[in-house]
Amino acid sequence: MNQPNQSNQHNQRNQYAQHNHNSLTEEEAEIRKQLEQTRDRERFLHQQQQILLHEQAQLNRKKRNHRIFTRGGMLEAFLKRPLLLSDDQVYRLLQTAFNTREVKTMESRLLSEAEHDFCRDKSANGTIDGSD
Repeated sequence: MNQPNQSNQHNQRNQYAQHNHNSLTEEEAEIRKQLEQTRDRERFLHQQQQILLHEQAQLNRKKRNHRIFTRGGMLEAFLKRPLLLSDDQVYRLLQTAFNTREVKTMESRLLSEAEHDFCRDKSANGTIDGSD
């Protein structure tokens, strides 16, 4: 009688082990599935980040180009015949103009005002260091 009883216990242990093995395999499969979904999400978010960084760079370029064209137009408004002057001649003219005491003083004053306004605006927005 002892042998059938041992055999029965052995079968029960095998069934328990098999059940635990199946349960672990299902858990592993679920974890792998979640891991793959997480990796897919990470790839998606990385792509979104790259798209947004590219868009930000384009906007910065557009803003810079607009500023350059606007200021270039302002400069041309003060030149009598801008199309006759070469880039080198306009550069020399600006060099001479910006080397006067009055222009240097005015530039310093305008920069101080701009820095003051910038710091005041950042302080009002709750950022002291100037970062957004």
